[in-house]
Amino acid sequence: MLALLGVWLTTLTHAQDAYVSRDGGKWETLPAKRGGQAVTLTVQPAEKALIVLRKPDWMVLDDQAGPVLQAVTVDGQAVPVGERLEVTAETHGPTLRIRLADEANRVDPKSVAVTAAGQRFLPSATEPANGGLVATFDLSSLRVGSYDAALEARDLAPAGNMLRVPLRLTVNGILRQSDGQTVTVARGGYEYTIGGPGKGQGFVRLGSTGAAAYLTTQANDKFVYARNIVAIEEIDDGRGVRLTADIVGIDSQDFGQIAKLEFEVTTHPDFPGILLTSRATNLDADGSLYCFWGWLPGEGFVTLDGEQAWSMTYRDIGKVGWVFLPPNNPGSPGIGVMSNLKFGESRFGTLLLYTDPQRVDTPKGGTVEMRLAFLQAADAQAVTDAYETLDAAGWFEGP
Repeated sequence: MLALLGVWLTTLTHAQDAYVSRDGGKWETLPAKRGGQAVTLTVQPAEKALIVLRKPDWMVLDDQAGPVLQAVTVDGQAVPVGERLEVTAETHGPTLRIRLADEANRVDPKSVAVTAAGQRFLPSATEPANGGLVATFDLSSLRVGSYDAALEARDLAPAGNMLRVPLRLTVNGILRQSDGQTVTVARGGYEYTIGGPGKGQGFVRLGSTGAAAYLTTQANDKFVYARNIVAIEEIDDGRGVRLTADIVGIDSQDFGQIAKLEFEVTTHPDFPGILLTSRATNLDADGSLYCFWGWLPGEGFVTLDGEQAWSMTYRDIGKVGWVFLPPNNPGSPGIGVMSNLKFGESRFGTLLLYTDPQRVDTPKGGTVEMRLAFLQAADAQAVTDAYETLDAAGWFEGP
């Protein structure tokens, strides 16, 4: 029978007892002898055995608990410590400082690391503190975005007991991607991706939910969507961007540029999502514009009137201020949509948002504007609170 051996070894200079734990059981004394360059000991067969030779005085053999995370600061500010860490920084990754302790064995400074964005960050500095360890991480290379990360550390027990704490790290800000067409906004622990070549029917992508919202515009009798972003400008003192798109027909027809589409994406310091203003300008003959946003899914929907099931018909929900869409996929956040415009549902069980009236008489050069906000959230209460914040600030009514 073969045994899987793990050996904690330092130099043996004479005959000395060793210690063995078989299959995770009780530690036992094991005689060991040195002859020349060899150490001889005998181990009874086991599925797994740990052996310690020349145990340091400080080592506690019977230790199955990993290090404990005692405190965390982000750029000098304390954050709550729990089963999961929520870390937020502005514009670039933060300086993270942690304090670890272990009642039985020392924390191994070589094991302490943060993993994020496919990288393993080692401490820029470590120092002993009150029987534990303080480690400092420079995460400034992380760009705007949300990262599912982890903090890891082991102790110097024979088994190398591990601490692993999930870490949700968000670098708030707006990032213009290198393709010149796409913008990423990170707020409130989540990402929002806007624009991109050929993304007119998936214009606003909401993090990892798999859901996307987009604007449909009917210019006179032709339905058109954003095709490519032709310009991106900074607005609101760098807190937002304006994306200008050319247009294409519903089945990729080239109608010419009979409309111009603009999308202003901004943030508010007290709002954990994104604010969006869309403008459709009629470049065709005098006539009308029909504009609406859609088609966001959910496991039913929630308004102030409570939870509701989809009717699977085109139906008005009304000017209800906000709608929360519980996630179809467990583990994903829900989606909040806020606006003072009219909400509706489609026959596909998705959310729509319309102007009122839905078809607006619009001369050539005239514009139809829609103001709305998106929020990834755990529940309807978070959406209610966020809506009240924006409503009190007068954002839905415009500048």
